[in-house]
Amino acid sequence: MRRPRLESALLVFTLLALGGCDDDGGGDAGPERDAGPRRDAGEATGDAGDPTGQDAGPAPIDAGEADAGPGDRVFSTDPADFFGPPRCGSLDALFCDDFEDDPVGGAPDAPGWVIEAIGGGEVQVTDEDAGRGSRALRIRTDNDFSRGWARQESIFPREQFYARVLFRVVAPGPQAFVHWDLVEAIGRDAPGEPLKRMRIGGVSLRNDMNTDFIFNRFFFNFEMNPRPAGFDEFTQEQVDSPNLAWGDWHCVETFYDTPSDTVLMWYDGVERVRFERTAVGGSGDGRTADLPVFDGVNLGWTIYQSIDTPFTVYLDEVALDDERIGCGN
Repeated sequence: MRRPRLESALLVFTLLALGGCDDDGGGDAGPERDAGPRRDAGEATGDAGDPTGQDAGPAPIDAGEADAGPGDRVFSTDPADFFGPPRCGSLDALFCDDFEDDPVGGAPDAPGWVIEAIGGGEVQVTDEDAGRGSRALRIRTDNDFSRGWARQESIFPREQFYARVLFRVVAPGPQAFVHWDLVEAIGRDAPGEPLKRMRIGGVSLRNDMNTDFIFNRFFFNFEMNPRPAGFDEFTQEQVDSPNLAWGDWHCVETFYDTPSDTVLMWYDGVERVRFERTAVGGSGDGRTADLPVFDGVNLGWTIYQSIDTPFTVYLDEVALDDERIGCGN
């Protein structure tokens, strides 16, 4: 059921900059690639969860409690609360899609979806796995630069919004360095200006024997396409963020606030990374990003390097609202 309500790281892991992701956002810009990890003799300092002393927007949710949300929403941190039957029908949100009514093998048909599949990427509704109910959105990449995005535009433009998505990355994952993106809010300051991309993704790298991950962490990545003179993308991450456990279903929530240039991310109900005007930690130390009015949010998977094993990723119960949604709702 769909409920659109169209209302008005070792990072210390020393990957301190990612270069070469150049894309104009139109889906036909050709390959955008990272140059790979750039290593620095020092370590990233600072905790991305610490205030910068500026107007940081809303205070973080206490990660140790299930906080009461709007109406009957409860912000659980227990994954046992996240899955089961579809819940879009009971969620009073601006938009929610559980893909249960969509034909298998096709694209989602709720209002506002725009599919962007390039470089061998695929986006299809499937019944082979689901976080809730019996259907989900399956994203597949190639083993080189590729993208599978489902962009939701129905509630936009917007200066503030929350997003929630259930997702599973099929194990074991690639056995090489790879930068991946899961959620990306996009917008321009004015027509003809560069497209601003606030990406929430991460990087993964196995050890030299390919037996275990050295790191598999989330970060924020701010990019503009085409890049203005002198600009280079930058990242911000929380050095104590846990490794993403591939093979299991998880929940990611995000919050974007243009007036305060604040972005938050919760992983399985716990706030993990926050971006507040001036980046702290990672390659963004001391750099600022002015967020645009957003035109849409992309959900799916993008990779920027050549890898030995393509990704398969499942997304379910995508929800957007002007209040925090929660993983258990």
